[in-house]
Amino acid sequence: VSQSRYSQFIVEGSWASRKYFEDWQNSIFQTTNQQRSKVNYLEDYTGQIFILPLDNQKGINTYYRLDDCVPIEIPPTKMDATSLNTPLKFQVNILSSGYYTIT
Repeated sequence: VSQSRYSQFIVEGSWASRKYFEDWQNSIFQTTNQQRSKVNYLEDYTGQIFILPLDNQKGINTYYRLDDCVPIEIPPTKMDATSLNTPLKFQVNILSSGYYTIT
């Protein structure tokens, strides 16, 4: 049984982590002449990821493993001037066949 869940990530200066998910999402389709023509095989774009959350002291106490997963939605990142001292974050809705906590 597959399940989806939103995960939140901190944006670093180059936005490389968001681009990683966008590129992964784009790998679902074969693109020719700027048009998506067909869906690739499931095993070509699903994968396993590990999420290592930081605690308040920026240490890692536990991590999560998601199996057979794919990013299905990356909502727009909200930017405003009210949170000047907090890191900018983005969300990814990830579909996976399993979700495991590893300590």
